Amino acid sequence: MNQQLHDLLHDIGDEQEAVYVEPATYARGRRAQRRSVITAVALGVAALAALAAGVSAMPLSDRANDPVGDPDHPALPSRVYAVPEGLVNFHEYGSVWDESVRANSLAIGPTSLVFPVSTDAVMAVSATDGSYRGLDLPGFDGDAFLRFMDAVVALSPDGTRLAYTWNPSVMTNEPLGTPARSGIRVANLETGEVESLAMPSEFGVFAHGLAWSPNSRYLAYNLWTSTTAAGSIRGARNFTVERLDLSTGDRVQVDLTSGEVAPAVSSKGEVAVIGDGVRTWLPGRSPEIRLAHPARIAHTATWSPDGRLATGASDSNRPYVVRAGLPGDMSPRPLPADIDRQTSTRVVAWIGDEVAVLRHTDRGSEVTAIGPSGESRTMITGIRADGYGHVSIATGLLSEPTRDFSQPDWPFDWSQPRIWLGALGLLALLWIAGTFVGRRRELRGQW
Repeated sequence: MNQQLHDLLHDIGDEQEAVYVEPATYARGRRAQRRSVITAVALGVAALAALAAGVSAMPLSDRANDPVGDPDHPALPSRVYAVPEGLVNFHEYGSVWDESVRANSLAIGPTSLVFPVSTDAVMAVSATDGSYRGLDLPGFDGDAFLRFMDAVVALSPDGTRLAYTWNPSVMTNEPLGTPARSGIRVANLETGEVESLAMPSEFGVFAHGLAWSPNSRYLAYNLWTSTTAAGSIRGARNFTVERLDLSTGDRVQVDLTSGEVAPAVSSKGEVAVIGDGVRTWLPGRSPEIRLAHPARIAHTATWSPDGRLATGASDSNRPYVVRAGLPGDMSPRPLPADIDRQTSTRVVAWIGDEVAVLRHTDRGSEVTAIGPSGESRTMITGIRADGYGHVSIATGLLSEPTRDFSQPDWPFDWSQPRIWLGALGLLALLWIAGTFVGRRRELRGQW
């Protein structure tokens, strides 16, 4: 029976006319198939990229490694996490934090570091549990982050007080009367109380380059006296350097020319001013030249508790050390191999015989301790801020071990474009998969 059917089919085939097929038909089919495959692959890659972008916008948590907070032993974090977009909204007269991170008061306890988020919002990191809190600083001149390159908010060495520039007149662009109340405010982060240290002038003043002494008694700062309601400054006499004694409230104008960067103050009240070199001043004593070589113009300085002065020199970004009581005697610290000479660095504190520097890299800013022989160790990583010159660290905690706090549980922000891009990528992958399965079924049905 099978042989008969075979012969019958052959006879039918012999009786039929040959069907003409263009020679290029098969080649066109192959090209069309290749185009379909290439298009599907391209769409798949684009969808995967979109999906990856969406996933990267989602907060990741590592709570399994989260240590228990210790209120009795505050510590600096070994890593600072990037703050997601959308946690702060801006309006005409300032900014408003999302309720999930907004501090209800300034009584947030010991704080490890503060840094700006966007133009006028201040974020604080707890030294006890690693939590992140958006601060509302009454009377804070938010434009100061853009106006000045040095510190306009500064943590005390133990992280319990926060000093910031106070000039509410710039928020309305109008004078507050004569004299305008402005100057410096100091917030007690344990009680939430804010002390106003008024420095009256017709249109207010701008205190910047705020620096604490190692014993937290003194503040040194550059003071610019505004000469117009818009906050502009005219005339050299309106640029001064001052030292504030927080134990008495006494202000003293330093007998030195204002520099371009922040001054530094020692525990005994000696002020170092950095301009075309390094000069120091102490009440009742003539100014001393500590560093005058023009090729070694320093751009940052810090005092140790025992009176040693360290500066960061702009010719090599390496720290220099001035021996106590020996003006002009400076010795450079060898530069560690992993710190490029072109990397921006800022000396922030002493840790015994080490000098801690905040250095800016493509990965963010890092705190590195440099020893007398050039040996180095990284202490804090991941610091990201709109201006690394505005990052302020509780330097008194640098002598203690850092702590591995986990990433905060940031709120999920559906308004981020990357989230929607990821959702579209996922839909595209599902569509491609469905099309492929349907095509396979269609081909099977044809055969």
